[in-house]
Amino acid sequence: MTDPDGEHWTAIDLNGTGVSMYPAPTSKNMGDVANTNTDAQNGWGTAKGQIGSLEGKLGQGPMGGPFREQYNPAATQLTGAIDAMTASLGKIAQAGSEAVPMYVQADLVAGQHFEF
Repeated sequence: MTDPDGEHWTAIDLNGTGVSMYPAPTSKNMGDVANTNTDAQNGWGTAKGQIGSLEGKLGQGPMGGPFREQYNPAATQLTGAIDAMTASLGKIAQAGSEAVPMYVQADLVAGQHFEF
């Protein structure tokens, strides 16, 4: 198969049902996911620190208390969701990166049983 940029991809078909994996672009894509997640974690870490420093100033005045009552649960929920998202994305990138060499190795082992 050839991608739009003209790069030739070699495919692996383990069970005869068609292409099961393109190892080279899959490996690259998992690296891209890992890099994107690292960028997201770094950006979120900075933003989370800034948010935390500003939160200490909330609720000091007469209007601040009611605002803080609504703000805190939403901020906690959002923080938890972003933390969970970046953790999940990291696990996906790791599993995908580990899957490529496992898949290639399985193809090599299976190929030894064919007589050509």
